[in-house]
Amino acid sequence: MIYRELSEKYKVKYQRLWNAYQDGTITKEEFREKVTELKAAFKKELREMHFKEKLDDTLKVCLRKFFKALHETLSERQWNAFVECYKQ
Repeated sequence: MIYRELSEKYKVKYQRLWNAYQDGTITKEEFREKVTELKAAFKKELREMHFKEKLDDTLKVCLRKFFKALHETLSERQWNAFVECYKQ
């Protein structure tokens, strides 16, 4: 899903470059350079998005473990007070 969304975004950017080349706004060499830059930017952004997704998943698991351990440590009254405070 990440790849598909990002791919659509970069297809639009590529199409703009292609249109500029077709219109004569940029030269063939400029088009090639910009496409190379576009590919590199795509790969970088995709890598960053994958990293962020993995980090989010890892953080969720860690937080879940923390809350479970906290729940086991606190009394029922303390836990309920914590939950009420956390909701705010």
